[in-house]
Amino acid sequence: MPVAETNRVVPKSALRYRSIIPEIEELSIPAWSTPTPRASRKIPTKRETPVVSSPKSPAKKKPLPSLKRHQTLHWAVPVVPTIMAMLLLTLALQLTWNWGTSVYNDLRYGTPRTMQVDAFVGHETGKTPSHFIAENMHGRVVIMEMPGGDVQHVRVIVGPQILGPNADLVPVVLSFVDRNGDHVPDLVVRFGAVEVWYANEHGTFVPQ
Repeated sequence: MPVAETNRVVPKSALRYRSIIPEIEELSIPAWSTPTPRASRKIPTKRETPVVSSPKSPAKKKPLPSLKRHQTLHWAVPVVPTIMAMLLLTLALQLTWNWGTSVYNDLRYGTPRTMQVDAFVGHETGKTPSHFIAENMHGRVVIMEMPGGDVQHVRVIVGPQILGPNADLVPVVLSFVDRNGDHVPDLVVRFGAVEVWYANEHGTFVPQ
């Protein structure tokens, strides 16, 4: 006699199919739980670079040019200072020139102003030239001649008086030039702007 099986498992194919859609539709889904789709961010490429627009600054208004009053100066305003400056410059140059000349004369002619020179003037008896000494002695021109260098036969020529300020500081310069064309040198004496000529006649010098 067959035995009945009590613990028999019913196969799934035997279960009755029931749709679950109506049950899902019956459920109420709140609106806040619905996910919002996320917007995709656009990545700029090398060709498409973002352009940042800067706010336009308000245009600055140019200030109106100020009206200047043209003031005319008197003609004496620029002329007088120029003349004064030229006078001061001239005075300074003159003082500098005088000081430089005085220093040069001190170094060359000494004090008192004295000059010495040797020359053949036809008064010699040998081969020794005559020796001349010209001196400014307190403003007076004094010339001493030693014929052929003979000190025992010194000839003294007293020249003119030098005039003007600082007359004792003016150097006396001697030179020998044939002025009358007799092939004998004559004596020329210079002091300052003055020139005196002594003719060579009869073995001595005669003022002309």
